[in-house]
Amino acid sequence: MGTADAVRQITPLILACVTAFLLLTKKERYFLAGLCLFGLGIKPQLLYLVFLAVVLWIFRERRWVTLAGALLISSTLLVAAGLYNPHSLDYLSQSYANAMTYVCGIGGILRGILGFQHTWLQYVSPVFGTIWFLWYALRRRARWNWQQDMPILTLVSICTAAYVWYQDFILILPAIIAVAARGAYRSSAALVSYLAVQIAIMVIGGKSLAWLSAAGLLWIPFYLYFYNSPSSEPVTDPPLANHT
Repeated sequence: MGTADAVRQITPLILACVTAFLLLTKKERYFLAGLCLFGLGIKPQLLYLVFLAVVLWIFRERRWVTLAGALLISSTLLVAAGLYNPHSLDYLSQSYANAMTYVCGIGGILRGILGFQHTWLQYVSPVFGTIWFLWYALRRRARWNWQQDMPILTLVSICTAAYVWYQDFILILPAIIAVAARGAYRSSAALVSYLAVQIAIMVIGGKSLAWLSAAGLLWIPFYLYFYNSPSSEPVTDPPLANHT
């Protein structure tokens, strides 16, 4: 994949939609938050765990207005695409076969080792990702908070996606920002570990693009350790001086 192809990626739009969803749910603008969910459908395999979480949240919290917003924007965009190009949905259905001809992510590495013809190996990592999500959602069901739970969801989702390239890892930014917001940047260990992960990914990724994307798994232990580290505390603004 060349530089020009990387520049033309639409992944930043998905990140913008996720950010808008977080802001709107925090303000309890649930219909508008539903409209932002169209971003999950741009590359549905990337944030599949976020999609599952949204579905469970809608039914558990009865946020039907969010579902209405999501259905409205999805149907509108599908109709608009069909009117603009009647063959647009055919291109979407054909994209699966084209995707399976490329080696990427953990599934691609497994296929390279065990046999490229075994396309089912492409879905091994999403299966484990889904199992982890079910455990996490059950554990967090009484304390669910999108602002706190979205970073780890996006991180695990992108790292275990069936079809992922290195440029898609812009979607782990919420997790990196969450670690920074916890004050981990004040620890030299966090900074050194951050650089170590970056270097390790580049070294591992030197083998192939598949290894480069699969090496993104290293971000998961980095996030879990430094987000939950006792030395990491939420950053708060200093109190204003009381001038008398």
